[in-house]
Amino acid sequence: MRNAIKLDNPAFRVYIVTMGSCDFMVTWGGCMPKETFFNLPEEKRRLIENTAITEFASCGFDKASINIIVQNSRISKGSFYQYFTDKKDLFLHILISVIAEKKLAYLSPVLTNPEKHDFFTFIKELFISGLKFASENPELEKIGLWIMNNTNHPVYKELFKKTGNISMNIYKTIVSEAQSRGDFRDGVDGDFISHILPSLMTGSMDYCLKTSKKEGVTGLTGISDEIMETVDLMMEFIKEGIGNN
Repeated sequence: MRNAIKLDNPAFRVYIVTMGSCDFMVTWGGCMPKETFFNLPEEKRRLIENTAITEFASCGFDKASINIIVQNSRISKGSFYQYFTDKKDLFLHILISVIAEKKLAYLSPVLTNPEKHDFFTFIKELFISGLKFASENPELEKIGLWIMNNTNHPVYKELFKKTGNISMNIYKTIVSEAQSRGDFRDGVDGDFISHILPSLMTGSMDYCLKTSKKEGVTGLTGISDEIMETVDLMMEFIKEGIGNN
């Protein structure tokens, strides 16, 4: 197959691991911390990351406190600045590296072999993997939702400015492959589909998350039949619109 996307393509791995409620655009391996952070024992690094995740999930980026993070991580503020330039560096590290690493565990056989499946099967599986991730990682889901709800924030703009074209090129490649296989009807504008697909996926995910919340409970509490009906409706909407029926 011409120009097939393989799992070992770094950009494709980025696309896979950042889909779902945390659908922001990042570059693979773009870690922000200083080298001193990576020289720490793994247990210490995980403690700092997990403490930061809890704080960012509870407060968002702006209100998150470095003082609380260093206190609960049992490090000094001076040590914090030996590991990170500022709070933004830590936040980007959580977005770019930690979430991406965790999402690798949600790759299904369909997602690890995209060239063997049609566009619609692939997109549905990708969406479901995002739902599973949101259901089982409520704090990371909240961080992802904060990004989605603050697209005018300087942190989001910096992230998108550096990496937005990479993500768009991934969508274009996936759509182009689908067209070459004959998954779409004749006359479909691939550039248009590549442009609107991220918003459609993100909006559908946001709808699933908001309509499935239980009072007093953070995050999804599983993937219900009602959620799957919404997924099927989204896929019907896409397939009836552009599919080669």
